[in-house]
Amino acid sequence: MSTAHPDDAFALGPAIRAVDKKELHLGWEGDDDTSTLLSVCIEVSEVSYSISDEAGTIHGLWGHGHWVQGPVQAGLGYVWMLTDYELFDKYAVAMTGYARRVVFPYLDRTYGSYGNFVLSENLVHSRWLLRGGFKRAAPVNMFGESWGLYLRSKQSRKYDV
Repeated sequence: MSTAHPDDAFALGPAIRAVDKKELHLGWEGDDDTSTLLSVCIEVSEVSYSISDEAGTIHGLWGHGHWVQGPVQAGLGYVWMLTDYELFDKYAVAMTGYARRVVFPYLDRTYGSYGNFVLSENLVHSRWLLRGGFKRAAPVNMFGESWGLYLRSKQSRKYDV
């Protein structure tokens, strides 16, 4: 994992999972190009990272920041992740372990509560968040689709350090 650069979006863009691509295009307007929209995600996040393998192939991007607008109460943190198919097919155990040991404890110290909206059909990410101590706080209808709001807070944390 390393700090993301907008160019990383152009490496991941062609390989992004179909449901992640759908989420991205539903949530962001202004461009039809997946790679460009991924680069916007990197640019607007307070911090963003690339997830790559030993050979340097980028399999995912994720970021976080303070939620300051939209349908969620301001002051909460947001976290997002968009990936290719290989990340969860080959590296799910390693990624989950790293998230539990390093990522989530860091985010727990940074935000009182944090989360994201996940398209209901995105079962891979929904399950991953639930296994990481997030709770499905509410179903939401946005952009004509069913989404779930997943939050992690002091009350829902299973994997405190």
